[in-house]
Amino acid sequence: MARPREFDTNEVLDVALGVFWESGFQGTTLATIEEATGVKKASLFAAYGDKESLFTKAIERYTSDGRELFRNIVNKSSSPKEAIREWLACVGQMYVGAKSRRGCLAVNTIVEMASLEVGANEVLQRHMKQFSKQIAEQFAKGIENGEFRSDIAPAVAAKFLLSCVSGLSVTGKNGLSKTEMASSIELILGALE
Repeated sequence: MARPREFDTNEVLDVALGVFWESGFQGTTLATIEEATGVKKASLFAAYGDKESLFTKAIERYTSDGRELFRNIVNKSSSPKEAIREWLACVGQMYVGAKSRRGCLAVNTIVEMASLEVGANEVLQRHMKQFSKQIAEQFAKGIENGEFRSDIAPAVAAKFLLSCVSGLSVTGKNGLSKTEMASSIELILGALE
């Protein structure tokens, strides 16, 4: 008879996500995760599988949370342009300050693991399609409202925006200031208005 788990799998996944975010997939060992979570390797294996499976689950959590954040911002915003601006400000804050050196876990993973055959890459490809669609829907509504340029297709605008945000993540890791981040966000929005 199997013993019941003595830890909250969601809490442990959150801690593991933070460890992967700090050190990347290749820089993280199960011993590091064991130390950070207080959960023995055997229990980690039983709950999540191997390190790659745990990492894939962490990426799924991270990307799902990111899409949910965007959805929540859209739901409380008065217009698509305000939603995009608010979201950019939110992610911009994550890329400057005390934890700015971490950047975006999704971008970090793409840079680290794009050439490898790992489950995390499939999760990220699916996420980018879903997230691009969410953003494109806001651009389409904003074009109808006269908030965004009508000569750029919503899907193209969404890809442009995500490319810019990825760039902000990378430059933020190199010490972008709050003022530089705010200026960059205004330039991005200006290109779409």
